[in-house]
Amino acid sequence: MSEYKDVQEAANPVSLWLTLGSPLGEAGVRANLYDADERTHAHETDKHPKDIVRIWHNIAAHDDFISHDPTMKDDFRDMLRFKLLEDIKDHRVYNCWAFRGDANPHKFYGYLVNPKTSAMIAD
Repeated sequence: MSEYKDVQEAANPVSLWLTLGSPLGEAGVRANLYDADERTHAHETDKHPKDIVRIWHNIAAHDDFISHDPTMKDDFRDMLRFKLLEDIKDHRVYNCWAFRGDANPHKFYGYLVNPKTSAMIAD
């Protein structure tokens, strides 16, 4: 898309795209993405962004009610196939966030205080 042209032409993609508790693995969510109707061709895809992200780390917490499908690598494998990014890595963590006795495994703060997440951010 034209709004991403500057990023693509800069040849300096985002080094690490980190998603936390993302619903992108869900078939229903993917079906409603802007480019959901685009096709994947034998040699290329119009479905995915090109030259924007280098590595994608997806972190999903056990029992997170938003990221029912915790893996992205299988759902976005065409991005790897067409070398649109270097790697997609899926990680599972425990999000132990609770407030006033109510647990919320999707809470952003719980993801941020998890050692695995904070180590990736620090790196």
